Amino acid sequence: MTKVAGEIIDDLLTGTLNNELDRFVDADFNVLEKKKKVFYLYINEGLTDLYSQFRLKVDELFLATTESRTDYPITTEHFIKNEDNYWSAPDYEHYLWKNEFRPWEDNLIQILDVYDHHGMKMPMNDSNSPFSVFTPEANVLSIPIHPAGEYAEHVIYDYERNIVELIHPSNPLNEPLSKRTINMVYTVVYQCNHTKVTKDEDKIILPQHLLGLLHSYVAYKIFSNMNTETAVSNSAKLFQEYQLGIQKIKQESLIEPENKPLNNKFDNRGFI
Repeated sequence: MTKVAGEIIDDLLTGTLNNELDRFVDADFNVLEKKKKVFYLYINEGLTDLYSQFRLKVDELFLATTESRTDYPITTEHFIKNEDNYWSAPDYEHYLWKNEFRPWEDNLIQILDVYDHHGMKMPMNDSNSPFSVFTPEANVLSIPIHPAGEYAEHVIYDYERNIVELIHPSNPLNEPLSKRTINMVYTVVYQCNHTKVTKDEDKIILPQHLLGLLHSYVAYKIFSNMNTETAVSNSAKLFQEYQLGIQKIKQESLIEPENKPLNNKFDNRGFI
């Protein structure tokens, strides 16, 4: 279900927060601008918690490994530059890119899965697997550099396939890429946060049975900042309702995890 932020605020002021209306509106019953910012803050906090508790949105990006680097923070500054529709080549500091139809929103909550350029799912956080990748932090992917020897044939095979077949946006003619520039390309599937709310017209996308929990969360935060006995009591009650609601939805499996984007290898996306 889709609502806008202004509707969420109106619902709260005509419902749970109705007895506190004079704190939030002027003489014409318009919500005070400084109070709107408080609502936006708590709406965003509530959305982040709900999108963390439940897998409501999933997306993917591409990561190109470079020689001598093992830890890859997935942050805005590490995305490949695209100036005047010209993609620069990946390098040590810029190794991420996305499908042009789904731009990066800096909304990663956690890494879910990693696939190599053949579409094979990589082991994750498995210290017993020689090919495991790791997530030392929520937004960091660690890809160990495998030593030569027992596993060298596998590594060389993957590396050679990248040299022969990889077509990157900066390399449409499929010219060979040097080992110094790029060794391997991975697809990273990640759980997303909701887009930040900054104005009344911003859309809020939640399943119907989570909207009530968002209301409870925002009202709980509002009451927690009021120094009255009634407000403290209301805050505790609303927070308990929120936690019990989360628990009930999980127990009854009322929300199915969003399907992960299909990993159809790079040939179906124009990369090979």
